[in-house]
Amino acid sequence: MEGAESAEKERESGILKGDSHLFALPLQKAAAEVENQLKEGKNKVSDSQLITLDNELNVVLTELAPLLAEESEKKEKGKRIFDPHS
Repeated sequence: MEGAESAEKERESGILKGDSHLFALPLQKAAAEVENQLKEGKNKVSDSQLITLDNELNVVLTELAPLLAEESEKKEKGKRIFDPHS
């Protein structure tokens, strides 16, 4: 990996690690609540808890989507530049 590209990746991962706790904490809490309701092989999970877990997961996925799209775009550009078959 080139020096500049490596530095950019490090910066991006630092941002993601630094900011992820802000939007991932509610997901972690919702997941822990659901997990607690599944202990001892008994399903005591309420519909409300499942809805909350689903909503919080969607929040995190929405936050990550632009980063994933950007990475995908970078990879596609790289393929077009270095594709020996073109």
